[in-house]
Amino acid sequence: WQLWDDAHWDASERSAPGRPRTVRLADGGTLDLDGATAVDIAYGTSERLLRLRSGQILVQTAADTMYPARPLRVATEHGRMQALGTRFNVRVTERGTQMAVLEGAVLIEPGGRRGDARRIDAGQQAWFDLTGVRAPHPLDPGVSDWLHGMLVADNLPLGELIGRLAEQNGGMLRCDPAVAHLPISGAWPLHDPDRSLAMLEATLPVRVRRHAGGLWTRVEAAPSRQR
Repeated sequence: WQLWDDAHWDASERSAPGRPRTVRLADGGTLDLDGATAVDIAYGTSERLLRLRSGQILVQTAADTMYPARPLRVATEHGRMQALGTRFNVRVTERGTQMAVLEGAVLIEPGGRRGDARRIDAGQQAWFDLTGVRAPHPLDPGVSDWLHGMLVADNLPLGELIGRLAEQNGGMLRCDPAVAHLPISGAWPLHDPDRSLAMLEATLPVRVRRHAGGLWTRVEAAPSRQR
């Protein structure tokens, strides 16, 4: 687990909020960065390593150009993942890392502990943190829709949507804890917060209150109607 601190980080890639971008890796693979994402790249003689500091990425691996082939790994503060010829999505949050496998397979080592490694195959996704890997479950079909600026939700807590909108857009956007548990479903435009907030007001018992000329916005419970 010395990879996190001791690797020779020779490149840094970042994306601005609401501005996803694609990076071509030295081995021919591709790295898609969601908005507000930061990644360090360290390609050495023994491995190819990506460190996801914040945000979300989609990795498309390629055959290594060196012999013997170097493993490709992605590290977050919660552990590391080793690609087994694959295409996979990684999102890091304060509470853990979410990894979803679209093609191939990925080996997760929570906290960098090889003895606790768990293989996740195509069509599965899993959360992990420093303590371990949670049981994998079927892949969310909308897991990579952020590439098109959308978040597809199926009974997602409202607070999580507001958090994603806040990540992708400037200003202050908060959700009242009293309504953060409300489930939402559907497709929500991540880079058009006004549209998403208008959709929320039309479908949920919430209201959007803007302050300081729109620099600070809060989603809260709608006032009860008086008879």
